[in-house]
Amino acid sequence: MPRQLAPLQFAHQASPSNPAAGVTSVFAKTGDVLFLRTSAGVERPLEPGLLFPFSRSGTLTVSTGTFRLYNDSGATLTIKAVRASVGTAPTGAAVVVDVKINGTTIFASAPARPTIAVSTNTAKVTTFATGTISDGSYFTIDITQVGSTAAGADLTVQILC
Repeated sequence: MPRQLAPLQFAHQASPSNPAAGVTSVFAKTGDVLFLRTSAGVERPLEPGLLFPFSRSGTLTVSTGTFRLYNDSGATLTIKAVRASVGTAPTGAAVVVDVKINGTTIFASAPARPTIAVSTNTAKVTTFATGTISDGSYFTIDITQVGSTAAGADLTVQILC
């Protein structure tokens, strides 16, 4: 029979001192969020990340997304970033994608959407009008614009929550 370990418990600390060189400390702040702190004083939240990946192979065309990726995590997730990338860069015009939750865009306006500029391969967006996805809701991806000379090809869209 496996031995059970006692659970780890962390008292809330506003700002602990830096650990010794070569050591990283873990501590809790108000709100029950765990943080890491390095010997240099760099502090960041210790959060698991979920990645929702979409891909479309081949030459891109303007299209409405029909493939659904559901949030079955059991929790409402915060959207941290959306990255769109292509294997073949567009020319003549940018590639623009839209991310939707249950059919509604997460962006405040069309210019806020991930836009892969001419002759580049990627774009990342971190600002959203709708910044969360509830349990049981789903993402879809629309391609709203492609390159006018060369459309671009082999699209991947990653939604980090």
